[in-house]
Amino acid sequence: MARAISVLSLSLFMLASAVPGFAQAPGTMELVDNWALASATDVQAGGAAVSQLAFQSRGWRAIRRMPATVLEILQEDGVYPNLYVGKNILDNVPQDLYKQDWWYRTVFTAPDGFSTYTLEFPGINYRAEIWVNGHEVADNKQAVGCTLLTNTMSPSGSSRAHRT
Repeated sequence: MARAISVLSLSLFMLASAVPGFAQAPGTMELVDNWALASATDVQAGGAAVSQLAFQSRGWRAIRRMPATVLEILQEDGVYPNLYVGKNILDNVPQDLYKQDWWYRTVFTAPDGFSTYTLEFPGINYRAEIWVNGHEVADNKQAVGCTLLTNTMSPSGSSRAHRT
């Protein structure tokens, strides 16, 4: 039975995918599609709720492909167009944007037949909290471009989140 996993992360510059140029190991999944982004100031729920499969992320910004920074996503979504023309990046982007927290979220189906899963976050270039099925599996002191083992995924659905 496939396991549904809702993956979330709160991080300004979180990049959650394999390093380009490296082949994936057999049995691995690279989570590059179906991500969404929201500012933590717009999300009233905490990691335990946001990391649940049933959490509704209506109104979140679609992410075309991971990895992606918050600024890249906002530019692609038209919030900050033409960033690299003239002084647009200085004049139009709030200089405290990097101080804000952001949620990244996706839902995917995990393979059956495993009691433990390895979660790799080679692209987290800042700190993050990681949540799975409403349980914090790593805090922001542990999650810095890390690999985690978890048994908190279940056949009825699972979720993961991280926050920086």
